[in-house]
Amino acid sequence: MTDLSAVVEASLHEVYAVDAETLGYRYVSAGAVRNLGYSRAAMLTMTPLQVLSGFDPGSFRSLVAPVLGGKRDRLTFRGTHRRADGSLYPVDVSVQLVVSDEARSFLLLRAVLVEVAERTRTAQLLLRLTSYDSLTDLPNRVLFRDRLEQALAQAKRHRQFVGLLILDLDRFRLMNDTLGHRAGDVLLREVAKRLLRCARDGDTVARFDGDEFAIILTGLHSPQEASSVAQHLLETVSEPAPIEGSDVYVTASIGIALYPSDTTDPDGLIQLADTAMCQAKALGGHVARFYTADMNAKALERLNLETGLRKALDRHEFLVHYQPQIDLTSGRVIGLEALARWRHPVLGLIPPTQFIPIAEETGLIVPIGHWVLWTACLQTQAWRAMGVPPLRIAVNLSARQFQHQDVAALVSQVLQETGLDPHCLELELTESMVMQNVEESIATLRALKALGVHLSIDDFGTGYSSLNYLAQLPVDTLKIDQSFVRDLPADPQAAMIASTIIALAHSLNLKVIAEGVETEQQEAALRAGQCFVMQGYRFGRPVPACDMGSRLVEIGRDARVP
Repeated sequence: MTDLSAVVEASLHEVYAVDAETLGYRYVSAGAVRNLGYSRAAMLTMTPLQVLSGFDPGSFRSLVAPVLGGKRDRLTFRGTHRRADGSLYPVDVSVQLVVSDEARSFLLLRAVLVEVAERTRTAQLLLRLTSYDSLTDLPNRVLFRDRLEQALAQAKRHRQFVGLLILDLDRFRLMNDTLGHRAGDVLLREVAKRLLRCARDGDTVARFDGDEFAIILTGLHSPQEASSVAQHLLETVSEPAPIEGSDVYVTASIGIALYPSDTTDPDGLIQLADTAMCQAKALGGHVARFYTADMNAKALERLNLETGLRKALDRHEFLVHYQPQIDLTSGRVIGLEALARWRHPVLGLIPPTQFIPIAEETGLIVPIGHWVLWTACLQTQAWRAMGVPPLRIAVNLSARQFQHQDVAALVSQVLQETGLDPHCLELELTESMVMQNVEESIATLRALKALGVHLSIDDFGTGYSSLNYLAQLPVDTLKIDQSFVRDLPADPQAAMIASTIIALAHSLNLKVIAEGVETEQQEAALRAGQCFVMQGYRFGRPVPACDMGSRLVEIGRDARVP
């Protein structure tokens, strides 16, 4: 008996070879003998018609005709087998044609008890559920980890590189919140298809969590090969994706770690690639970065900041600094901008450029932003009680706050709790934030405007505002981004952009404020362009409330709300 026939004989399934002409059994397996209760010798004198219930010669030949005629390689059907004792049991039967060396044709029948087949299908389904992502049908983290171990073992034997790429979509959460989760799921499936198209034979593409994917590159002979694949992935992902009738543009950040150059440990390789991906994101996204040793220090620093940031509100480590806005025609302080600061118990005062991006990414910006708004409004009321005439306080709204469906209600609640006149509050929103979803933004801005607060577009000139949409926005002020002010008056292009923004604001009957003014030359250039409201180090640095309060009391008679 050959090894293959031994396997068939040991199987619990029923296997039959049936003469295509006579329909007589020419072979029956041990499983068939056990299940049906006949002896093997008896069965070799029988035909399937004596076992299959409900068939006659005509109906059986009609059933298997497509196989006998070569129109189908295989057919399957559900039938009922009759045991020697007359009892019945359901089976799933598969039929295929086999031609012997003597050119004799046989039908190979394989029957599986339905309950066994169902258990097998259930086991396969469970394996699929535990090993594959249900949305994209890509391997999940569990299967990916197993594939990675296999890839590293093979690379060790053949002395090759393995590249591990961690890919994360840029600003996907913002897109998901804007377009909706259904559109977000469609985009994730599209990205999965694109990654598979870029993958080479033998590579594994998996989905980890959310918008994070991972790719195992096997058989690499040099790191440059991983770089080439990563660049191809970046270009492919960034192509426009048709989502619900519109083209959506998305980019990705990729981190790359190499075996055995960076580490020989599978989990360590994943961690290093993830560290490199975070570095790529920190550089603005749409870029791939290889892991380097100094990234660990940066990653640890960021982790420590994030850990501290999560506790900072409860520990009362945040404070608000205030920077004056000056009307140069009168020399008066006409407003203040409230700026969040974090006084870390060990690291001291941490600049917002370090902690605000982390707060945005983690969602902590929402409670922090709410606290800044409430504190600034309350402080403005406190200054009023000290005899300072009403001033307008400008507070930045983050993208996450602005996208909150109840942002107008939250602002209204703060105004009620602090007692601040809405006319004394100005909310600053970035240009890109407002233009992300213009129709919804206009509705939100109108709800805020109905409260009586003032609205300004911050960092104007850095985004992509359409003049048509800008004219529809119910805003009061445009703020010239400091990146244009910084290069005045030496840079003609910066001067042209600044003067264009000023002229645009005047044509739309909007106020205009230049921020980041530090030198006399910058001030003069802006004056020449007819901008007369400025803020920056030339007029005052951001200072704590106590220091600003003393200054406001001294100049109280000249402070006013425009």
